[in-house]
Amino acid sequence: MATVRQEMQAEMSRKLQEEREQMAAELKSNMEQELQKKLEEKLEHVNVEVDNQISVEVAKRIQEQRVSIMTGMQHGQGS
Repeated sequence: MATVRQEMQAEMSRKLQEEREQMAAELKSNMEQELQKKLEEKLEHVNVEVDNQISVEVAKRIQEQRVSIMTGMQHGQGS
């Protein structure tokens, strides 16, 4: 009778250990997926910021070139 009880306890312990390992694997997978999602969102945000900064810089340079052309044209007319 004691042997049957020990076998049942051993079986229960084994099943609990398997369950713990499965839960740990699922938790790790969920955490990795959540981290991946957060990193992708952060990367998207950074890309938008970079695109905006590039657009502003390009607009500034275009404006500077316009001013330079207009100044050159005015100097050319004044001669």
